[in-house]
Amino acid sequence: MAESAICFLFEQLSIWLQEEQKLIGRLRHEAEFIRGEMGQMRAFLRVAAKEESDLQLKEWVRQVREIAYDTEDILEKYIFQFAHHHARGSEAPYRNCIPQ
Repeated sequence: MAESAICFLFEQLSIWLQEEQKLIGRLRHEAEFIRGEMGQMRAFLRVAAKEESDLQLKEWVRQVREIAYDTEDILEKYIFQFAHHHARGSEAPYRNCIPQ
């Protein structure tokens, strides 16, 4: 009886660890994608900052900066929530956050 309970627990732990590994892999991929996009935004802002006479370009710069700040805020909030729930051993809040 005790052996079957241990086997069941081991199987459940194995499944949980596999799911955790998949989640972390997806998070890593998404973080790398976002890092690349943010790098492109920074490069655009550096180049565009040199051009002061183009009003349309100034508006794009304003919009890109706003998006970059919003993205940073969202990432900080997500990282905080992930760290908090991960420390408590719960990954359930993130299952619906990342596309499967």
